[in-house]
Amino acid sequence: MLPELALTHSYRAGGEDLTNLVNTRFYDGEIVSLPWAGTFLGHSSLTLDFVANGQGLPDPHTGAVESTDAELERVVQLVLEHASERPRESLMVITASERHAVRSYQAVLRAFSKFPQYRDFLLGDRAEPFAVLTLEQAMAQSRDRVIFSVGYGRTPMGGCSRTSGRWGGRAANA
Repeated sequence: MLPELALTHSYRAGGEDLTNLVNTRFYDGEIVSLPWAGTFLGHSSLTLDFVANGQGLPDPHTGAVESTDAELERVVQLVLEHASERPRESLMVITASERHAVRSYQAVLRAFSKFPQYRDFLLGDRAEPFAVLTLEQAMAQSRDRVIFSVGYGRTPMGGCSRTSGRWGGRAANA
């Protein structure tokens, strides 16, 4: 009954690495986007961090090693760095599991309680407030920077590998 329209342009500047990845994977290369300033300076908009001590015991019900303390510490460290170095840029943390999203937000709140100078960044009234969301919750959300924390670890014997990544530049529907 209604016409079907396709997205062809993105008017939000984003890191070319992430934009190209999303464009290729989800839009068949059809999206024309604005470049990110870092591109002209030779900066990558993607970085990958491996959390070396992301180990724990598997959950007895799911068998997953979920939301390790080492990964939580890294998320908190990245959020603190962002609040300190880029307080005017919006930020969201995206996780692959609800449990890790809740634990990450709680860990950030605990850490930030020791740094009142960042209260406005974390809890202030902003157009794009700080958020910790699951992949499903992050649909149609956009922030200047995104930290993607997978939220799964390894057993002490080395099973269930996991990594954590973060992106610079605009990210939408990450």
